[in-house]
Amino acid sequence: MKRTNFTTSTTNEVTSINLEGYVIGVTSIIKNENNANHHYTLTMEGHKGSVITVMRYLSSNVVCRLYAQLRILFDNQHGFELSHLKSNGSSYTITNETRLAEKKLTFEPQWCINQDILSLKSLAEERICAVQCKIIHVNRSESFIVTSGYKRTQKLRKEVIVGDRTGAMVLNIF
Repeated sequence: MKRTNFTTSTTNEVTSINLEGYVIGVTSIIKNENNANHHYTLTMEGHKGSVITVMRYLSSNVVCRLYAQLRILFDNQHGFELSHLKSNGSSYTITNETRLAEKKLTFEPQWCINQDILSLKSLAEERICAVQCKIIHVNRSESFIVTSGYKRTQKLRKEVIVGDRTGAMVLNIF
């Protein structure tokens, strides 16, 4: 994934970063499997169509002042800047110091532009976009295991055949 046009500052070995973009999605607040705490994930689009994932870990209190603001930004598709994110390599985390400010950005979101299937087939690189199509066929779910460090998670994948006036293609839905 590309990550561009951000600023960083390092103090006491903690990297603070600012990101700007548009909300692609915000998950529901989910309880962690191994303790009483909770978390949610923000997926956002940055400059040049880069897709960035930001995590927010919550205590058992389940209150986050940014969560409602992010949901509103998702609904109205206004640009924003997140400041004072914690950065650890290629992963980003919202902290108590993180601030959210609505901002007029110099670029438009690319993920919400509708594409037809013919133009999607001609794309050389992967990217997130919206597709309006009809579902032609849905195959059975297949389970698979994802291993992340010591944690193993079972996930489901479905293969779906979709079509529009320009053609048809196979989508893998996880």
